[in-house]
Amino acid sequence: MRYLRFVLIPAVLFLLPGIGQAGWFWQNPLPQGNTLQSVCFIGNNTGYTVGYNGRIFKTTDGGTSWGNLNRGETRDLYSIHFPVRDTGYAVGCLGAMVKTTNGGANWDTLRTVTGRDLYSVHFPVNAQTGYTVGGNYSGGGSTILKTTNGGASWASPIPYTSQPLFSVHFPVDAETGYAVGRYTIFKTTYDTEHEDSGK
Repeated sequence: MRYLRFVLIPAVLFLLPGIGQAGWFWQNPLPQGNTLQSVCFIGNNTGYTVGYNGRIFKTTDGGTSWGNLNRGETRDLYSIHFPVRDTGYAVGCLGAMVKTTNGGANWDTLRTVTGRDLYSVHFPVNAQTGYTVGGNYSGGGSTILKTTNGGASWASPIPYTSQPLFSVHFPVDAETGYAVGRYTIFKTTYDTEHEDSGK
């Protein structure tokens, strides 16, 4: 019996988290220590979250566990949206934009027409037509961008107000949408080239 106890104790210790692993890894908090800014779920179990230092995480078990995804972006990410199951977009600091078409396995950096921070992204009806909003506190006004080709190109930014916008949402279709920011609510009821607004 003494021999069995001597053998089992090292075996149990070997199975403890962190024992025998090479390199450095997050111990606490798990799964990492960066601020997370946005979350999006596709169904009950599959979800994504983004945050500082370009971090992107995915869960397939309803949030019980999260895996770190491959990405090419290191700037802070502020918003993520998946219009369809495998295609998603994330935006962030200084015009950062990334896109996945395979459920987050790989992310491509998109070319943008602004160097301003982007705080929100939304594709209302499909993976082709979408909007992102943002701006800078230090001047230059707000930014509203639109794509109709899946992020391959974006319309030039239009400065609607001197303050940044933090969220955009099209609840029903690609024609009626809302954008909000400091002291401001914008609404469009047709193509954003002819935006209506109000406070």
